[in-house]
Amino acid sequence: MKINNNESKQRFSLYTHQSTIDKAVDFAKKRNCGTSEFIAEAIEFYSGFLSNQNDTYFLIRHHSNTR
Repeated sequence: MKINNNESKQRFSLYTHQSTIDKAVDFAKKRNCGTSEFIAEAIEFYSGFLSNQNDTYFLIRHHSNTR
């Protein structure tokens, strides 16, 4: 699943635990991207995972498309 780079971005608030924010910041640094980009990619990944009838296939396909 790929994020549409032509789509305009919208701002929204997220209320979560500090430990969740820390994880997002840490993984964003490891992936060499911004926290917002990491969270957007994580949402796209998890949404695809939940909506796919064969989750194993989705994981294999998504993993082959990672950097």
